[in-house]
Amino acid sequence: MDAPMENVIFAFKSEIIKNSKEISDFTCLLQLTDENKFFSLQKTYGLQETISYIHGCLNTSKLRTEGLILLEKLIEQCVTEIFTQNAVTWIRFIVQCLESHDPVVVKRLSCHVGCKIIPLTVNFTALSKDIISVLPQLLATLISASSELLATLISASSEWLTASLKLLGVCIQSYPGPCGTFKTKLEAMVMELFKEQSVPKEAIALYVLLARCGGGGNKGIRFTEAWSYKFQQIITSLTEIVNLLYNGLNIPELASTFSVPVLPMRELPEMYTNRFNILSSYHHTYSLCLQELLSQPFPAPVKIPVSDVIKLVTKVLSVNIRDLTVRPSTERLLLSGYISTLHSDAVLSLHSLISRCKTLLLPYSKSIITVMVKELMLFRTKVVYGQNRAHSSLRQIVYRTLVLWLKTTKSFTITTEEEDWLVQEILHDVRPHTDNMKTVSIKSKKSESFEPPPSKKKKKGGYSEISHGISTQKKVDLEANSELCMVALEVLYWFLTTVGCQLKQKIVEELQDFLISVAITFRCKGNYGIPYADDRCRHSLLRVMQAFNTMPHPTASSLLHYSLSVLRCTSQDSSLLVSSYSIESLQACEALIHARAPSYNVLKKVSREVIEDKIDIIQQDKGLERSNIFLSGQKTSLFESVGEKHNKDNGESKKSFTEKRCVEKNVIESNVEDIYERKQKQWGHSDSDSQQSRIIDHTVTMSTNNHGQMKPNLSGSNERQSPMEEQDYTIMDTDVDNTIGDFMESSENNSEGVKKEEEKHTLSTEDQENIVDMLSTFVDIDEDQ
Repeated sequence: MDAPMENVIFAFKSEIIKNSKEISDFTCLLQLTDENKFFSLQKTYGLQETISYIHGCLNTSKLRTEGLILLEKLIEQCVTEIFTQNAVTWIRFIVQCLESHDPVVVKRLSCHVGCKIIPLTVNFTALSKDIISVLPQLLATLISASSELLATLISASSEWLTASLKLLGVCIQSYPGPCGTFKTKLEAMVMELFKEQSVPKEAIALYVLLARCGGGGNKGIRFTEAWSYKFQQIITSLTEIVNLLYNGLNIPELASTFSVPVLPMRELPEMYTNRFNILSSYHHTYSLCLQELLSQPFPAPVKIPVSDVIKLVTKVLSVNIRDLTVRPSTERLLLSGYISTLHSDAVLSLHSLISRCKTLLLPYSKSIITVMVKELMLFRTKVVYGQNRAHSSLRQIVYRTLVLWLKTTKSFTITTEEEDWLVQEILHDVRPHTDNMKTVSIKSKKSESFEPPPSKKKKKGGYSEISHGISTQKKVDLEANSELCMVALEVLYWFLTTVGCQLKQKIVEELQDFLISVAITFRCKGNYGIPYADDRCRHSLLRVMQAFNTMPHPTASSLLHYSLSVLRCTSQDSSLLVSSYSIESLQACEALIHARAPSYNVLKKVSREVIEDKIDIIQQDKGLERSNIFLSGQKTSLFESVGEKHNKDNGESKKSFTEKRCVEKNVIESNVEDIYERKQKQWGHSDSDSQQSRIIDHTVTMSTNNHGQMKPNLSGSNERQSPMEEQDYTIMDTDVDNTIGDFMESSENNSEGVKKEEEKHTLSTEDQENIVDMLSTFVDIDEDQ
């Protein structure tokens, strides 16, 4: 396959690259390269001419863009041998492009290609040593170029700056040790970037990566110390910014527990507008640093001060719009415009903390849940038909944080107040929008009298515009608040999945009423209402309904049969997302109602052949007809008598006793001869008539133990059983691996004295009928087997 593919490559290269300068032809070549993987040849000599052509383009300033694009495709598709032979050469070409005076596009592409080469070189020991020798030149070039571009952060060169910052971060991740010599310069460059209002995300990621720059020391102790210092610096800076924002609101300041310097900030202006704008931008930047620090994996163990993060988040969320607008002032009103952004950053920081610590935050569950639920209550806004609501993005962030909490901890809270509040907030966000427009008739003086209305004048032909009257036409967004509704339903689904069985019956019934009222509209195809015109909202609502079926409440009524009717309608939904999920849920609901097969370790049917084999000897001795047990709803006796029946020709005695346990659906069987045989083994096969009569001389009755299980009780008429005998007489089959062959069992007694004693102590007809009735009630024979 390599030879034909090599010919294809040469054909396209000669026809398109060399003989044509049209950009459309070059774009066509890239598409064909991606589709056919032209550069994935196993034979290295087949690509030598192509590699030489790419190197020639990189050496020519006018063709460097083309060479970098082809080099990117080559890196993605080439085999290991080609990559290891040319990786160092490609890094040198990238350094050459960065040091040149080429346009910004070339430098941005160079950084993009470098981000793909450097991580792949870590897996090769010899190649890594060669890369380390070239890495200082690359880092020095990137730092100098980035420092020159700080003044033009908002201009077109910002793309080239973000690309260089990303390449610096890749170098630190891949080679943290060699990058340690540039740690001071990198940190100074990042601090200059933090003074700007618009800080790229690449700079924030680079600041976090500086904690692992350089040597790690023994067991990564230096990495741990650097991470802790970064964390304390971010918390201290955020505390200072929050105190400046909430200054003058008669709120006690939050004291920092760390003695580290804050991150650098420029001088704040006196005007409140610019002041709040700069402080909110700093709060956003440092919150992103905290989120990045908590989200990224770290090569050394670290200790997270959870209480400090929760205190900071609680402090930010303690001020809301209602408090600021009670006594309005210029400062308070300006701050209220930024309060939603501040709260969003704080909740996202809490989201990152939950994703990192997971169940370790359970001691703080009460504080976290209370803060989240109160945040929803304070930022509740009125629903306007067909329009997106204010602060919907903040509510979505809070809902996503609650979803993460329920997924990771699988718990909510001990008290029920938060549960009631949360359910009410969810219902407020997921209820369909209703148009409250009403038609009002205005009565005039003429209408109050009983005079007949004047006759209408005949309309003249031509166009006439209706400029009066009532019009129902309005601007309506059919998918308004669909994202908010979908996230709220996601919270409700996980809320029912994790703690749904512990909810109050009143809350469950309220949720069920809501589901029924909304699901009725799904039967009217195409008229779902707002926001359920979005298929994702309908899909989320069906998931909530399925949660009620799979995790039923112990006291509330079930929605299983109602769900079947709804799912049959939604299976014909125009949306493939809704219809496919409806089909899956429909099958699950039908399986819940009608089980397809018995589960493991539960005996459901006993085949006829097994019973016939076990009672064959008894039928021969007594000449009984074949008996049917509970066939087609009718029951007949299994055998005429249960007790002793012996074969006089061979001197053997056969006796069978069977029973079926009702509660645990296991076959419980007892046999008097088995007891006798075990007693013989226990007492050393004694032939004493007194011992034999002591074992045999008992009446078999059915009793119930303390656990509600049926057991055979062998009680003597004249003498009391010893504790050891009572223990042996309680025979219960609790082994789930017992086969059906143990359903009936015959034993042999070779002692003539035993046979005589057995003939004296047979079961009465009434006891036999009781046993057969119980057996026929719990045993279902498969007639087809």
